[in-house]
Amino acid sequence: MVEVLLSYAHEDRPVSAAIAAELTKLGVDVWWDHELIGGDDFRARISEMLTRAPATIVIWSQRSVRSKWVINEACTAGDHGNLIPISIDGEMPPIDFRSLHTIDLKEWSPGDPLPAPLLRAVGRRLQRELAEAAPLPQSGASRLQRRVAMTWYREFETVVFYLIGQGLACFLVGATIPPFASQLPRSSHWVAYLLAGIQATIIAALYLRPVLEVRRIGAATRVFASAVLIGLLAFYVVDAITAALEPQQLMMVFGSVAFAFILITAVAERATDRL
Repeated sequence: MVEVLLSYAHEDRPVSAAIAAELTKLGVDVWWDHELIGGDDFRARISEMLTRAPATIVIWSQRSVRSKWVINEACTAGDHGNLIPISIDGEMPPIDFRSLHTIDLKEWSPGDPLPAPLLRAVGRRLQRELAEAAPLPQSGASRLQRRVAMTWYREFETVVFYLIGQGLACFLVGATIPPFASQLPRSSHWVAYLLAGIQATIIAALYLRPVLEVRRIGAATRVFASAVLIGLLAFYVVDAITAALEPQQLMMVFGSVAFAFILITAVAERATDRL
């Protein structure tokens, strides 16, 4: 008999799979939509499970709060009195669900034992006690690796494309600095890198807004710092290329980079829309 249903946004599938695995280890019969069989009417099947399962765990995140499917499933579970809301990234639930206590799993990583508050909530719905698993010894590197893997699926693609676009933009804009730097004495060449750093900071603040404003990852400051460093590296590359190539060759290089920048930006924006 199905005991727990998981409701989640597609982008949060790795987290859902990890929660399902931990509950299964504790002897809980978990159902989530990966169990749908080809040809099933998925709406009818999920609706059936929502009414049969004593507990429905709704995984709130920056993505699921915008999912009509997840919101509708949460409404149905709430109507049946079996809703257990959790948040995996600190995102507030939709306004209709904020009166309910939401269990915070922001610091939880796949592979860790499930937090006691979640186990107590599930156990109360199932009318039995779920024994908390003893944490396995693990290194900080191992835990970090799992968190990175979880983030990769949800957000890494978008951030990588934007950082590539940041580098290409800084390459194009930084091409204006070498002619100016060539007029400076060698002892003042650091001024060129200062200007490149200022340009990289401004471009990052403007270009990375879709990533930083909606907090696609919690480490927005590190993403911004990485973007500035990429901008400085892009200037180093354009400075070397400018000194090595003839004007006609430079035109071909900058034309290719401009095309790549437009293409990467379009892909990055599309990836952002999918989140």
